[in-house]
Amino acid sequence: MFNPAVLHPEPDPLFQRELRLIDTNLRLVFGYERYMVNKWVIERKMSPERYQACYSTLLEEDRPRFVTQAIYDTNEPLYDDEGGMCGYKQVGSREFDLAPEWEWMATIETQKGEFKQPGPEDLVSLRRQYAWNYTHPISRAKFEQEEAEKAAKKEDEQKQKRVDLWMESIEQAWSEHGKRVTQAVPEHQMEGTVL
Repeated sequence: MFNPAVLHPEPDPLFQRELRLIDTNLRLVFGYERYMVNKWVIERKMSPERYQACYSTLLEEDRPRFVTQAIYDTNEPLYDDEGGMCGYKQVGSREFDLAPEWEWMATIETQKGEFKQPGPEDLVSLRRQYAWNYTHPISRAKFEQEEAEKAAKKEDEQKQKRVDLWMESIEQAWSEHGKRVTQAVPEHQMEGTVL
């Protein structure tokens, strides 16, 4: 299948170097070939252990790694005999890798999901992601545990408030309906209690 060079532009070498400073297993690729998007994608090479864990069923069952995937042009719809759209014209096919060695990390795009060139803000975002997920997992676990404890304590306090309000409402209802005597004249007076 013919792919023009414009669909596979070369990444900026400076950005590639900065990615390798974060992690030597990172790379920047144009996402059209793997993900069918015209955007830059940051990928990370899987470790052998992770690769085995992700694709163990594919490897154990000895299934083919590459499958033929049809490519359709969404600008050329096909219509049935009644005039209803029934699909799109197939313009080619490709060999799709079911067990890639590289995993997706991030797509570089604007807030609206449009194409943009990689910049320093993308590196900052990636560094934050690495700090949170890979570099400081103990700090993250401690923070998440503290947040869970705070949420549980808040839930317990709210539950206690609901129970107290419920009990107060029951007491008031019993008093209003005469189920609980709060003031009554005694039937017998004990000796020495007369005023």
